[in-house]
Amino acid sequence: MAKIAVFTIPAWGHISPTLPVVKQLVEQGEAVHYYISEEYAERVRDATGADVRVVPRLVDHPVDKLPKSLIGLAGLVLQQSSAWLPNAIEPLRDENYDLILFDRVCPWGRFVADILGIPAVSLFCTVLGMVGGGKPSVHLRYLLMELLDVRMYFQFLKARGQLKKRFQLKKLGFLDLLTNTAEKNIVFTCREFLRHPNQPDASYIFVGPSVVEPATVSDLSITSGDRPLVYVSLGTVVDDAPGFYRACIQSFKDCNVTVYMSIGKRTAISDLGPIPANFVVRNFMPQIEILKCADLFISHGGLGSVNESLHFGVPLLMWTQNPEHAYNAGCVVRTGAGAILKDSDLKPDSLRRRTLAALSDDRLKKAALTMKQVYQLAGGPPRAAEVIMNEILHHANRSRIAGGK
Repeated sequence: MAKIAVFTIPAWGHISPTLPVVKQLVEQGEAVHYYISEEYAERVRDATGADVRVVPRLVDHPVDKLPKSLIGLAGLVLQQSSAWLPNAIEPLRDENYDLILFDRVCPWGRFVADILGIPAVSLFCTVLGMVGGGKPSVHLRYLLMELLDVRMYFQFLKARGQLKKRFQLKKLGFLDLLTNTAEKNIVFTCREFLRHPNQPDASYIFVGPSVVEPATVSDLSITSGDRPLVYVSLGTVVDDAPGFYRACIQSFKDCNVTVYMSIGKRTAISDLGPIPANFVVRNFMPQIEILKCADLFISHGGLGSVNESLHFGVPLLMWTQNPEHAYNAGCVVRTGAGAILKDSDLKPDSLRRRTLAALSDDRLKKAALTMKQVYQLAGGPPRAAEVIMNEILHHANRSRIAGGK
């Protein structure tokens, strides 16, 4: 039985893909300790059966108000690392883990592996900035704007100095901290999705989407009759967009479609005005259940949502809100399985026209179904678990050989 520690950030889009993989490992008989903040502990425990260890959020920063700059994000994760690691490292040493799993944007997971000399595997829930996934230099226009975030830059320098002094850590540049790699890196998509699919080397293992099937059936009745079903959601981080939801209502209220619209926790349904008869609007929707029936997904372009949509062969229209989502949307367009919505497309006539055109475009549907087949061949959570266990075996054999010299 192997003993594995998992570290990720307290954001559902980064937690969700890990759950089927951890569940697979637990069902194989491995001992998995999952380190996450309190608000996600019960969901992780119920979904995986892992031993959940609560990591206190020592930097109080709500996920829906994260810094918009990369330097700001790097400073935030460094602050969390420098606040948590000093008291945690010796208890972690006593656990004698065989392997550390960490999210690519979770540097404290990499720091634990580096400090304790434990083998590690990195988990890529996003692809912007990885080799073949859009190099940081390509996005210089974003980086120049982000470097203007002077306050966060000095916070970043302070936290970095504290960690360097205490643990003599390396690779503490702000881009390094948002792309933490290991000898093996599991990527939750396929090479075919990337703009430069031949660039990533053999250390990157593409396993396709890791989709969390709902444990219970929702009370929502999903039906559209003989009309196309359009699903609308902006995920859980950029969902504070009442103007966008009103635009959807105005665009489709007299249209021959059925719309299921998830508006998130920061918008009240009552703020949207009268809800048309062909709409079902809730603060939260069972996304997987709806995508199994949907004909089109109007999305923000987050990789989790994109993966789930293509996993079920559903084309996308994407209204993106940040550089990562814009990159993902460009990848979808490259596959032929979707199109991008501009702000000017949110006018009722334009949004209605773009949506009806997408619904009638057989090329979009064919491309989405092709990606579905590609994803199915990637291996999913079982393949990810296999990579993890092979890495443990590889390092065990290496240690055995070194010890025999």
